[in-house]
Amino acid sequence: MGHFRKQMVSVLLTTRCNMDCVYCITSSNFMNGGDINITFAKQGIKDYFDKAWYPYLRFVALGEPTQNFETLQKLHAYARKCSSGRVKFELQTNGVFNKKIAQWIANNIDEVWISFDGLPEVHDELKRMENNKPTASIILGNLKILQEKTFAGFRATITSLNVRRQKEIVQFAHQQGIKAVFTKVVLPPSNPTLHHTFYKVAQSLQVGMMEYANDFVNAWKLSRELDVFYGNGYINNFDEMCEYACRACLPCPHLTPDGYVSACDRATHGKTPLQEFIYGKYNSVKGVIVYDKEKIAALQSRSVYNMPDCSDCSIKYYCAGGCLGTSSQLAGSMFKITPDYCEAIKYMFENIDWDPRGGLFPYFMT
Repeated sequence: MGHFRKQMVSVLLTTRCNMDCVYCITSSNFMNGGDINITFAKQGIKDYFDKAWYPYLRFVALGEPTQNFETLQKLHAYARKCSSGRVKFELQTNGVFNKKIAQWIANNIDEVWISFDGLPEVHDELKRMENNKPTASIILGNLKILQEKTFAGFRATITSLNVRRQKEIVQFAHQQGIKAVFTKVVLPPSNPTLHHTFYKVAQSLQVGMMEYANDFVNAWKLSRELDVFYGNGYINNFDEMCEYACRACLPCPHLTPDGYVSACDRATHGKTPLQEFIYGKYNSVKGVIVYDKEKIAALQSRSVYNMPDCSDCSIKYYCAGGCLGTSSQLAGSMFKITPDYCEAIKYMFENIDWDPRGGLFPYFMT
């Protein structure tokens, strides 16, 4: 289904993180640690639930959401109460937490997406704890606890270390009982900081979009044989014609730790360079969120019909202009395109064997 159908309120619980990754799109470890105001978060959840067709709450963070676990639990209880128990919960996590937290998540969260770079040796080279301790074995141990009670999938960042090993990623996921893996090509931080480690290794880690797409197609074919859904944010809309690229076009709220409402996972705090996506701010004196109607209208106008560079594209209704965050970050506007992404998306559309008439994708990317 078109990604715009995955509608939810996302709570970015904290900037704190228990890992020290080589790359980090949010730059969380270079920010002053801050947790979301729980009163603001409750108001944002209520505002969304009051108008949503279905109450859906996702826990995420600039860092790691379980680093603010007490607030996560309180908001979980609040969402259950104000939705009369109908709410669905999702968690996006690095998977590094103790067994007690793992068991609580297994019992209380409906979908868990773990940031795991596909293969243990690749993951441990790039994603370690602050004391340099590797994390793959911790994650895989917690995975087993989660799988006893709930759904867990992988989100893998593709770098030069694993771009030619995407079939191996699918095989490893299958061995671990994982039913869905979503990948993305590594990107520079959306919150630039002078001393980010990414800049030291950028050239060695980055990959071309066509290099990624070629190997993705091979991995896709294997995934169909193994019954593991291997997806990405570039093929989100291949199974349904649509005019909107994702839920940011509606927009769906992302509540930031510093009291703002964003439409996109890339715009994670009020001073983000991606100001197109900031459309609300919490007024702590009045206890209300003030929404910017002009910003909302601009976001809602971001359809394939308002993308001049898409007008002659043969697959425009199966892409709908692509990821807004990527366009804003790399091209300077959510209404622009990135040609190398367009080339890769067309290649994947032409070469994966999914027939939209045969059914919809079984999983949404978060």
